[in-house]
Amino acid sequence: MTTQLLQHELKIKDLTISNQYLFGAVLSKNKDLTKQLIEKITGIEDIIDIRYINTEETMKTGFGSKGSRYDVYVKDHEGVAYVIELQRQDTLEIPKRARYYQAISDTNETPVGFEYRKLKDNYVIFICREDIFKRGFHKYTFENMCHEIPDLKLGDGTKKIILNTKGTKGEIDADVLGFLKKIEGQMTDNKFAQQFETAAEKIKATEAFRRDFMQTALIEYEMKEQAREEARQEEREKAEIEKKELLANAEAEKLSIAKNFLSMGISIEDVSRATKLPVDVITSLK
Repeated sequence: MTTQLLQHELKIKDLTISNQYLFGAVLSKNKDLTKQLIEKITGIEDIIDIRYINTEETMKTGFGSKGSRYDVYVKDHEGVAYVIELQRQDTLEIPKRARYYQAISDTNETPVGFEYRKLKDNYVIFICREDIFKRGFHKYTFENMCHEIPDLKLGDGTKKIILNTKGTKGEIDADVLGFLKKIEGQMTDNKFAQQFETAAEKIKATEAFRRDFMQTALIEYEMKEQAREEARQEEREKAEIEKKELLANAEAEKLSIAKNFLSMGISIEDVSRATKLPVDVITSLK
């Protein structure tokens, strides 16, 4: 374990904004940068201020179901919610996670007797290092609309935006493109993107970040160890079940052979010697 922690300590200086933990720390500690990023991604130009919601707590629906921890969860001055998450690889579940995030965000805002018309708009933003749709676009924006009348929007106030660091197509804000290049680890002279790198270096130098990163690394290590042990236990249980099944099949085969021998007039004692079955078991077969 000590070796693991030392390895994480050495890695801190090499972390970039593409690291999910550092990414979340940068956005959580730099309100103006986060506000600008949201404005540039969504195209909303009049956000006056944002406030952080449950940035360090797991959100619950209140029904004992699965909670969720976001990289960044904020609301603007009008109560519009924005969830931002960095995704390093395609887990094949991002669209469903986006749906779930919006659902529990709304659930936390709807006490008993709440009027649904008062629900605020809700944005879920994924920043992906893989093109999960394989279409080559920098940005994919989704909102509910009518299949029969494509220009008829449902108007439920929800949008899902999925950014792709490897995109080459479509219109995108120049600063967002620079930011995506920075996430991808590419060189860029974009001043907005460089602000994230500067903010990341400042945060990495703080004792609080180093402590929290090490603690997170420890938790992740323990969770992985627990998962490995659970997998090993599952394999042991599976092997035990297979062993019992093999023994049961072998026993059943012996009984079948014993019955055949008895039907051929072979004595119980001889059948017992041949099949290694107890005499009383063979007697019960007659």
